[in-house]
Amino acid sequence: MSLRRASLLATRVCGALLFSAGVATAAEGGGSAAGRATDLFKWINFATVAVLVLWGFVKKLPVFRAKAGAISSAITKAKAAKEEADRQ
Repeated sequence: MSLRRASLLATRVCGALLFSAGVATAAEGGGSAAGRATDLFKWINFATVAVLVLWGFVKKLPVFRAKAGAISSAITKAKAAKEEADRQ
């Protein structure tokens, strides 16, 4: 999955959660202005933390791919060495 596609999916999921939270609050009859402001700041905090976590994963992803490639290469070399040893 490309980075653009993943970020679009994450944005859609966060939007859907925010929309459903708004609908649930409206169904309960709303709340005071202070309560709504507190909820708004909680959602802003959640979005900030989620974006930072996603950014961290995206930042480290090339490192994981490079390590996976090195491991795959080592496995291939080990298989070739094992086949050579078995043949001898």
